[in-house]
Amino acid sequence: MQSSVSFDTYKESVIQKIIDYANQNPNADLKELKKEISQIFGVPYESFSNELFMRYDDIIEVTNRLYYDLGVDLTRDHQKIQAIEKINATRLGSYEKKWVKKLSKVTRKALFEKVDYYELRHRIKKVGGGVSDYANVLAATQIKGYAREVKHQKANIGEVYWYKYMGNIRETTRDFCREKVGNHFHIDEIRAMDNDPRQEKQLKPVITYCGGWNCRHDWEPNPFYKPPKD
Repeated sequence: MQSSVSFDTYKESVIQKIIDYANQNPNADLKELKKEISQIFGVPYESFSNELFMRYDDIIEVTNRLYYDLGVDLTRDHQKIQAIEKINATRLGSYEKKWVKKLSKVTRKALFEKVDYYELRHRIKKVGGGVSDYANVLAATQIKGYAREVKHQKANIGEVYWYKYMGNIRETTRDFCREKVGNHFHIDEIRAMDNDPRQEKQLKPVITYCGGWNCRHDWEPNPFYKPPKD
């Protein structure tokens, strides 16, 4: 696995595997697991193995701090929480801090409950402030972003690193998307993509938001794709 991807992608895959293992085995002794993984990587990678478990501990801390007051069932859902928090960490315009906090709470609960676009739009409209004026775009963007992030996590766990860019081409299709639809890209290529060099214009990263705001395209992991030989 390590030879086929960059170190950052490799690290992300290992982290996702650990989180998946912990989800599937809630009674597992994580201290013993950490010990075993440390032995696998050895002394040169001790800081790396420590970081893996720090990331897992961070997810547990976020769960305890932000989710229990929402009245949701948290049983073995750390991967879902990780995906939701990545979406919530995205800077969505230049709203005041209080509106961002309210939007994050609404989005957090809605995505956890798997509500559809229309329900999330309805809840965002009730937030108030300038957030309500863009409820349509915010709801569509966050639901699609969350779905892509969950798919990306599963691809990491399955060691699937080639994606096909899927979707229709219309008159309004961005040049960024138009050039990519129907083509395959390695995850390391995707990680290096920029959907708009003007940093403030479009949401990033591309693996989560594709072309940016309200983009309807998608990254589809393809375990059977073989890149052409040079």
